[in-house]
Amino acid sequence: MANTKLKLKTKNNPANIYFRLTNGRKLDLEVRTNVFVNPIHWDSQREKIKEVIEIKNRNEINSKLAKLKITILDDFNLDFCNGEIIDKTWLNNKIKSFFERPKEEINLKSNNKNIYLTDYAKYWVDEIAPK
Repeated sequence: MANTKLKLKTKNNPANIYFRLTNGRKLDLEVRTNVFVNPIHWDSQREKIKEVIEIKNRNEINSKLAKLKITILDDFNLDFCNGEIIDKTWLNNKIKSFFERPKEEINLKSNNKNIYLTDYAKYWVDEIAPK
């Protein structure tokens, strides 16, 4: 039977919440969700953010994380029955899809020309304006 677990791997603030999917001894996957929390506000037994006033959007995040667990289990069952390979890439793609992240997110990088106005102006004059 497949199981899911949300956990933190560090006590440093902020800590990334990890998603773990296991299915007996055959499958044990763990990937980052890229949702961050202060470890003192994380309830590891209930796998959610504690009810503290400091975190204004805790209910929305907890709800989203609970839905993530359900969605991953549903997708796991469906994809397993359809013969898809369940691996770390599969899990990572499911999490990105759930959080509606862009598919090209890996290729997105900050160029120095986009950070400072003067750098962007020089880039625009050299690259865009002559065209």
